[in-house]
Amino acid sequence: MEQLARFPKRDYESAARSLREGMAEMFTLQRLKLPPSLYKCLATTNLIESPQSGVARRTADAKYWRDQKSVERWVASAWSLTENRFRNISNISGHRDLWALATILGRKTETEIWQEKVA
Repeated sequence: MEQLARFPKRDYESAARSLREGMAEMFTLQRLKLPPSLYKCLATTNLIESPQSGVARRTADAKYWRDQKSVERWVASAWSLTENRFRNISNISGHRDLWALATILGRKTETEIWQEKVA
């Protein structure tokens, strides 16, 4: 990655800087050693890009913003409308392995929490 970041440095210094800035986080999923089904689900930028494109589509027609509050209202409204199109995590491949992510991150699973309540 360092070699890749050096490549655009001369002509695109800000791109090289961005690559270096995110380098530590770039391979987080690989270091976590997630199950393949969960890795496939989380290793894409779809979770970020899909909502962003929905907001962009819904705010594209607004050309002039009166003030900061009107921008915030438009974006909040667009997020709300976009949210209706989100898929439930249970429909995503790998959702059955979310317990593994919780375990890797050191969080208790629902089963462990339930068992503590019962005990």
